[in-house]
Amino acid sequence: MGAATAVTPWLTGATLGLGAVQTVAGMAQANSAAKSQQDAMRAQAEQQRQLMQRQYETEARRRNDMLERAQARARVSFGSRGLSPTDGSAGALLDSIETQAGTEAAEARSLFDWRLSGLDAGLASSLARIDDRRPDLLSGAHRTLGQVNQLLRWGRETNLS
Repeated sequence: MGAATAVTPWLTGATLGLGAVQTVAGMAQANSAAKSQQDAMRAQAEQQRQLMQRQYETEARRRNDMLERAQARARVSFGSRGLSPTDGSAGALLDSIETQAGTEAAEARSLFDWRLSGLDAGLASSLARIDDRRPDLLSGAHRTLGQVNQLLRWGRETNLS
């Protein structure tokens, strides 16, 4: 009866040790899945950022083309009347067209930056939510292995008496 009693803590410790290994393996798998999910979210955000950048650049080219056309039309109109585009009200009108285009470009850039910051904030929030759900691998493993160690110590002490 004494030998069976001495073996029981060791078997219990081994069973707990196996359970600890399985727990740690499960936690590592959950961490890996969370990391994969975060990587996918980062990749999707990068694709969105690139799309936004292309749209912004396309819109900027369109605005520049419109500015050049408006200035060309104004110059043709002034030339057909015998006015120099650099004189008086003709020059002021061309300056006004350019100033308005500059204002629109600045507003477009501000909107683009605002959208990017929203994308970044949304990504950061999503990543943080995943981090909050991610099991703490080291503390869980430490806690489980500490319990196994206590049981094994108890088994040795019990075996000595």
